[in-house]
Amino acid sequence: MKFVLLIWLAAIIKCNEGREWTYCYPKSCDGKKHTLCEYGEWRRGPECNSVITNVVTDEEKKEILDTHNKLRRKVASGLETRGNPGPQLGGIIPNLSWDKRLAIIAQAWANQCQFKHDLCRDVRRFRVGQNVGYTEHSFRSFDKLSVLIINWYDEVAYFPNYMVENYQPTGLPNVAHYITLISGSTKKVGCGLVRHFTNSSMYRTLFVCNYGPRGNFIGEPVYQTNNG
Repeated sequence: MKFVLLIWLAAIIKCNEGREWTYCYPKSCDGKKHTLCEYGEWRRGPECNSVITNVVTDEEKKEILDTHNKLRRKVASGLETRGNPGPQLGGIIPNLSWDKRLAIIAQAWANQCQFKHDLCRDVRRFRVGQNVGYTEHSFRSFDKLSVLIINWYDEVAYFPNYMVENYQPTGLPNVAHYITLISGSTKKVGCGLVRHFTNSSMYRTLFVCNYGPRGNFIGEPVYQTNNG
């Protein structure tokens, strides 16, 4: 009897997880179709020719987490001197941990080889933010993923420190990648990539990271500062 009960409970859990992954139009996405419903997990887009790899290795997962958390700790400790103006205020910014579901959705979008944001990536637990970037070379070479993460972070040079406690992006240069990367409400990250030879004869690394719960809401703190 106990064995049957365990099987029944496992089936319920699997069913509930399945519903989360098969919904196509979450309310939080305002009628937009979810990336997994639109493309599936592994279907490649027409621009994804000559794919060399589309797998994030365990070593790369560690690199992604280590780079994110090193940069987040730098801001949290008040050691980031850049800004417009700077320095950035210290505060509460937790370390990120890897989230498999966010990574699956990120990989599904990376597989389309499009340098833009997808339309809907939210999960039942929370709304999801996203950063997308790429590097490319005319010869067969692929940059480390930390290079792309640091490129996002370097937008800190344009971010005014007084907006940490009340984010108002109007009139700012693009700092959305930086805000998404260091948001204090975000605790999870999952990423996907495609390394491929493009139609313009370039070797490209396209990199997508999804973050949850998402931050950068207008009028809200980017993170809780030590002043608060």
